[in-house]
Amino acid sequence: MSPRLPFNSFFDPLGDVLFSTLKDSAVETRELFMLLRSRGLTDRGLEAHREHMIVALSGRRLIGAVGAVPLGSWGMIRSLCVLPDFEGLGIGGELLRLGEERLLEQGTSRAWLISGSSPAGRRVISPSRDMNGPCRFQAP
Repeated sequence: MSPRLPFNSFFDPLGDVLFSTLKDSAVETRELFMLLRSRGLTDRGLEAHREHMIVALSGRRLIGAVGAVPLGSWGMIRSLCVLPDFEGLGIGGELLRLGEERLLEQGTSRAWLISGSSPAGRRVISPSRDMNGPCRFQAP
């Protein structure tokens, strides 16, 4: 098992992908908005959740993102996306894992996974069961 490095500065052991909090990266909010829109996701409400965003970078290029927003004992995983050229490499799974870990560290025991878009801007995909064990989210 590799030693644990600080959350805001570590490389994926499978490649040269840096995962960082948005605030600790050089990524500008407009770049994040462009990524979300390119993947069919809304940026509505994102400004209020900016501090809860985790990004994946390849060099200086933003290639993925997820939001992990604590809401008391519940949390919200939102805006999970990866650029098409980087799909299938485990980056989305790692972003989801980091989001879950972040929520657990903040005392959240359950979370909603929100993805996609609708006229309202969001679609609830699945409420999770308690976040323990290998599979923290379960599709309905």
